[in-house]
Amino acid sequence: MKKLFCFLSMALGVWLFANPLTFSYQDDLLMYNDLCIGLLITLFAVGFFYTKKKGFAWGIAGLGIWLKLAPLIFWAPQSIIYLNDTLIGSLAVVFGFQLAMPEISFENTSFCPKGWSFNPSSWTARVLTIALALVCWFFSRYMAAYQLGYISQVWDPFFLDGTSKVLNSDVSHAFPISDAGLGAFGYTLEFLLGWQGGSKRWAKNPWLVCLFGFLVIPVSIISVLLIVLQPVVVGAWCSLCLATAFFMSIMILFTAPELVATLLLLKEAKHNHCFWQTFWHGIHVEEKKSKVLKQSFGITLPWSLLLLIVLGIWLIISASYINSGFLINIHYILGLLVIFISLISCAEVFRALRFLNLLFAAILLVTVWFHHEISLLLIFHNLLLGFLIGFLSFPKGKVIEKYGSWQRLIF
Repeated sequence: MKKLFCFLSMALGVWLFANPLTFSYQDDLLMYNDLCIGLLITLFAVGFFYTKKKGFAWGIAGLGIWLKLAPLIFWAPQSIIYLNDTLIGSLAVVFGFQLAMPEISFENTSFCPKGWSFNPSSWTARVLTIALALVCWFFSRYMAAYQLGYISQVWDPFFLDGTSKVLNSDVSHAFPISDAGLGAFGYTLEFLLGWQGGSKRWAKNPWLVCLFGFLVIPVSIISVLLIVLQPVVVGAWCSLCLATAFFMSIMILFTAPELVATLLLLKEAKHNHCFWQTFWHGIHVEEKKSKVLKQSFGITLPWSLLLLIVLGIWLIISASYINSGFLINIHYILGLLVIFISLISCAEVFRALRFLNLLFAAILLVTVWFHHEISLLLIFHNLLLGFLIGFLSFPKGKVIEKYGSWQRLIF
């Protein structure tokens, strides 16, 4: 199988090398970039074929990552260059990983971390995350096509020209490259890394789980916070951005248990003075019988969190009935944050994050007194919402699965 991927990598490099010689490139830097990267991919594939050294395979994957970034950094003037480089770059990453890592097993095993009641790396949970990353990739690529000038207008099903205003805002222009294209790059990596490693990867490939978790969780949180600020800073909503933020939140739910399991494993490895050995090479784990088909993937939907999400939505809607710009912004920001925090708190390992809603409730209760000429009805409305959000943040809700030493942090 590795020979097949080796020959496919050679063909990929030749294809990339031939493109600038076949088609007219309007940018010399991109032309020389594709010539050089195509030649290097071919040489690395040949080097792996004769030596079987993983360094060549990782080199192919690294060149693929650079190839996906190059059209953004050089602002590719032609859409065909962007499409060609991102597609070949994605394939190069896949082929490089396939050459460097053991063959992927798509069998769902019952490898469970110590004290856990389910396998956090099961394919059943990962497939949804991979599918959502693909959808986010398509959304971001569409918006990147507008920012890069390949299409003259961008469609928004709810906010008319809202997406166009966001993509042309000063915030977007502050990035040296297309921020939508950068998002598409990140979602592509999430999509590709989601496939790598089998259902034992929480123990066999900790570095891979940490990299995947970093792309999904911290990067998604930063992206969501930027989206939260859109109506305040830009003064417009973006339907595709909101949909992407929602999908990213769902991805966090399914990624959280696997990342926590790997971090607990690395914590134990550090205690045993073998952190880096475990981080890069993993450990052998005894397989035990556990429920596979009846697991909940570490996600439950307590009534209190569902009501908090409803209150967050109402906070956003109620902003339409407020005259004060300051309070409108408060409602927008707090509403989106309550929805986001409540949603990711549905992951049992992150259940304690719901207490952040207490901070949002306090802000809602306090800010209503710092504005003059506010109606009594609005004061009562915000006080009631603040108390409800605070009250609903206390119930923990049902926790179905077991999480070993992490159980004490689920409160």
